[in-house]
Amino acid sequence: MGVRRLLAALGVAVLVAVFIGLGFWQLDRLDEKRAFNRTLLARGARPVESVQQVALEPDAAYRRVWAGGTYDTAHEFVVGPRSHRGLSGYHVVTPFRLDDGRAVVVDRGWVPLQLRDPPIREAAPPSGSVRVEGVLVPSETRKRFGPQEEEGPHQSLFRVDIPRLQDQLTYEVLPLYLLLEREAPAQPGQLPSQVDLAPLDEGPHLAYAIQWFLFAAGAVVAAVVVAKRKGRSRPAASVVDPPRS
Repeated sequence: MGVRRLLAALGVAVLVAVFIGLGFWQLDRLDEKRAFNRTLLARGARPVESVQQVALEPDAAYRRVWAGGTYDTAHEFVVGPRSHRGLSGYHVVTPFRLDDGRAVVVDRGWVPLQLRDPPIREAAPPSGSVRVEGVLVPSETRKRFGPQEEEGPHQSLFRVDIPRLQDQLTYEVLPLYLLLEREAPAQPGQLPSQVDLAPLDEGPHLAYAIQWFLFAAGAVVAAVVVAKRKGRSRPAASVVDPPRS
């Protein structure tokens, strides 16, 4: 086998190995997504408990909780931009002061893009003593290429980053925030629109895995076809008669 054919074969082998590796990586992601969905279903089926009892437990994320207290609209902020039903806007996030002096940050829902200056009067929460209920969600963190938050207190942020918010509040904040589902008394206006957890689907991972495996098979088939064509196009070796004595 010539050097060029050997290098070509090695290149195809590496390419096929990469495609297969990406396929199995997508299958691993699918297993993680399924495990995450099972966790959400199991925790969502548990009884609704007080946020003060649940928030510091190791399995607090995605548990349903209730809390009693008052909204601190003086420290309200917006997070975004975030889309909702195909429209751009912001999430209205308001600290909720508990009876023990601490607070849980509450994502109260979505408002249109033009409402970006808290406290948002068109999306005012109920005043006085309120009971809220919802799902505890982990603090959001910056992704590798996500926007960087500026230093200092701000009323418009890119993420619900609890440690970042703690720096601009004078009272202790629980380590997870609450995605609001219901409250009593109810909010006085139509805004903000309720935001739900992401649906429990498996995402595109299985389709991507199949795609990568097909790419691997296609690379092998293409290499075999090219090799056969080159073999057919190679001229036959001429037969030379031996010299006569």
